Amino acid sequence: MTELGAGPALDRSLDFTIDSTGDIDAVSGNAELQKDIAFQLQILLQEYLGQPLSTDVQTDIQATTANVLNSDNRVQSVDERSIQVQQTRGSGFAVSARAQTNSGEQEFVIQVTNK
Repeated sequence: MTELGAGPALDRSLDFTIDSTGDIDAVSGNAELQKDIAFQLQILLQEYLGQPLSTDVQTDIQATTANVLNSDNRVQSVDERSIQVQQTRGSGFAVSARAQTNSGEQEFVIQVTNK
């Protein structure tokens, strides 16, 4: 799994997580790739929070998601037909997508919410 990298772990509010010894926790492999993609999408998709999920907004979110995934060198290809956007409680939404990564097929599910 090291081909997907390693780095500090982040919680849902994008803060560092602490391990049982008091050090900054780390993630690697698929969890690292998930974290990196979620971090980028949380930033890029903030502008859509609170907007109705019209066809145009969903298309923009899907395109942004595909661009973020395709720009990562650990992602070989994205199944763009798999990118789905669903409203969540409040003004947030969830984006899901499937991609072929350096370690096999992976499904991404990213919650975009107000911090």
